[in-house]
Amino acid sequence: MAVGLSRYRRIWRIHIAAGCALTVIGATAIAAAAAQPGGGGSAKDPLRLFAPMMPVFSHPRCSNCHGAVDVLAGVNHDQLEKSDVPLNDDGDMLSGQDGNAKCRECHDEDEQNSVWRLAPRSKTFAGKDVKSLCTELVDVNGLTDPARRADFLQHLTSDQLIGFAFEGRRGMVDNDQQQPPMDRPTFVNLARRWLDEGKARCSGVERHHDPDH
Repeated sequence: MAVGLSRYRRIWRIHIAAGCALTVIGATAIAAAAAQPGGGGSAKDPLRLFAPMMPVFSHPRCSNCHGAVDVLAGVNHDQLEKSDVPLNDDGDMLSGQDGNAKCRECHDEDEQNSVWRLAPRSKTFAGKDVKSLCTELVDVNGLTDPARRADFLQHLTSDQLIGFAFEGRRGMVDNDQQQPPMDRPTFVNLARRWLDEGKARCSGVERHHDPDH
């Protein structure tokens, strides 16, 4: 009788251990799926659809052009170099190639066609958390309008300077690559999901993110 009871206890322990193992495996699989670029968040939590893009938005190849560099004051510019570039009435660099000849002396990739310039001050990424950056992008780009969402996605897909950012060379032919932590197609797919499923909203619980500068 004692032998039978002991055998029953061993079998019971095995079943309990197996159940715990399956629970751990299941939880791990769910966590891994949520960590995948297409797996985090849902349409009911748009901020969690936006959050996976933050490692790109906060990367120096993006944030430097969006607020982290001030060429006029030499802030975070190569060797603290000050560049006397012409500005418009809002204090932003001129659009297109107007006035950026000095920039192209160093940022010489595709020099004849490059529109190298800093982003307008209204489009600053540097120092923003997930929700504040999400809100800024929606407001500045008018993303409550579905037509503007299509324009925004096209901008992410085809803009020349964004392409330079994903190459990671700061628009310089001879320069070490410091690429963002994902490629451009992956980033665009994340943006498309936020725009389509999340309707470019910023509601939901913020996911904490530590920018890697």
